[in-house]
Amino acid sequence: MTEIVIRQAWLGPGGLIFRGEKLSQRNTLVLGDSAVLHYGADVLGAQIGGSTESIRPVLAMTVMISPEWQANFIVASGTAANTTSSGPSSDRAMTDLNSFPVLMLREGRPILEGGWHEEMNLRYKITPQASIEVAGFHDQSHDTPVFGSGSPANSDYLQDPFSSAFVYDAGSTESSGVRVAYKQKLGENFDFAAVYAFAGALAPGSEEVATTSFLRDMLSTRYRHSVGGRFSGHLRHSGTEFHAGYKWLSGPALTHQDSYGEALYDLDPYLSVGIRQPLPGSLWNCRWEFMADVRNLLAQGYIPVTTQDGSVVLVSASRSFRGGLSFQF
Repeated sequence: MTEIVIRQAWLGPGGLIFRGEKLSQRNTLVLGDSAVLHYGADVLGAQIGGSTESIRPVLAMTVMISPEWQANFIVASGTAANTTSSGPSSDRAMTDLNSFPVLMLREGRPILEGGWHEEMNLRYKITPQASIEVAGFHDQSHDTPVFGSGSPANSDYLQDPFSSAFVYDAGSTESSGVRVAYKQKLGENFDFAAVYAFAGALAPGSEEVATTSFLRDMLSTRYRHSVGGRFSGHLRHSGTEFHAGYKWLSGPALTHQDSYGEALYDLDPYLSVGIRQPLPGSLWNCRWEFMADVRNLLAQGYIPVTTQDGSVVLVSASRSFRGGLSFQF
């Protein structure tokens, strides 16, 4: 399977333009009666003033040990969204656009978010409706994005032209972790998932160090526990699809503590809810539906920090709302 994504955005009235291109190739190879190998690569390019490029391979093997036991081995370069997919197939185009890596600036040069994820997990099917998964993983990144708001006096903060929001390259991170997940199908139309993880995330250091250092120097990897749950379903008579999820973290975190697990189980930090409602009738011979998605509804996890660059507010998951109409021709 080959996919091409091209993205362009005008960043404010100054004429600055962001362009991004992604060429994805995915292949599948059956190995005997019990193993399947998925492999491919993403070729990425991005321009904002200057330009940057990268090639990111993806390798995943599934081994069926028995009808109940399944083992998965994953080695992937890039972001979690490049190796997992979730949500309705009608959202595929939007998902592909949103999966484009974060673009940052460092010393005036554009840099794409990226890193490596290695994982081995074992899944056991308890019943046809329930399963449990245990995973061990390792994540590392040379350029890690941190999001926040403020107006710091440093060109390494890539500012949003329409607000005080920014993205910042926090440098290298590395951590190992474990995940335990339980999935249960409730009847024909409802699903529940519960996930526990222990892994590292970037967090601020002491206040004394923060006020005399640049932001990149005062962040370090701290290990956090997390517990999350997600409930989703489909109401047959009205056609309504919905989901609600919450992920609790044991301490401050400025990056995603288990980004691969969050993408795999569609579970964002803190409280998130969403709904899709098909609308009656047709317009121009197409189906149309209303969509609404709210993330971090309670605005949790915001951390004010004062550094040598100035005072900013940092957050791993901003409170946001996305909604509108979807047309399917």
